[in-house]
Amino acid sequence: MQSAPEQASILYIDGHVRVYNGQQTKLPRHHVARQKLCLRATTDYWVNAMDGQPFMVINKAVDR
Repeated sequence: MQSAPEQASILYIDGHVRVYNGQQTKLPRHHVARQKLCLRATTDYWVNAMDGQPFMVINKAVDR
């Protein structure tokens, strides 16, 4: 972002749900559109410039 500050003025944030199939942790449930179910999952949040240049990826188990 420091190398191209003009691209950082408008950002595009895109969320992708990754289903968790393991048994070691209890993650929050999220709606998975392709399966039409609420399943245990994490969400990756991709932060991009409007031209598609990726700035960062945030992966965290977020739930209210």
